[in-house]
Amino acid sequence: MGEDIASDPFLLVAKPHEKRREGFPLDSLSVHIESGKYYYDFDDYFEKYSEIDDGFRVFFERTML
Repeated sequence: MGEDIASDPFLLVAKPHEKRREGFPLDSLSVHIESGKYYYDFDDYFEKYSEIDDGFRVFFERTML
């Protein structure tokens, strides 16, 4: 799929975070392996992962055309 949509390994947990983001349902279940914290609890989460979001958009644009 490409490095533009790659991320570090993470855990998917059963209990969702209280925050939700439309179009990204698994984000509320994603937990950082080393710290055990939800990614939503990191201050720079949305800044860091906006690049990956852009990568997903480009990926789908390429594959759907």
